[in-house]
Amino acid sequence: MQNTSVTDEILIAAIGKDDYTSYNKLFVRYYSRLCCYAYRLLGEKEDAEDVVQELFLTLWNNRKRILVGE
Repeated sequence: MQNTSVTDEILIAAIGKDDYTSYNKLFVRYYSRLCCYAYRLLGEKEDAEDVVQELFLTLWNNRKRILVGE
């Protein structure tokens, strides 16, 4: 059973400390919803998926710059 009590803030803070498991949990939690949103804006499924993948890649690549709770 998946632990859904972990908040986004906790996951993001952990990502900032190189926790790939937390990154993956956030990805699983939001990927589909973000793809649907991007699809509504862009009208192309592949473009929407590309944008969301780039978003998550940027998040991971900039994880050391994340400030939580400030």
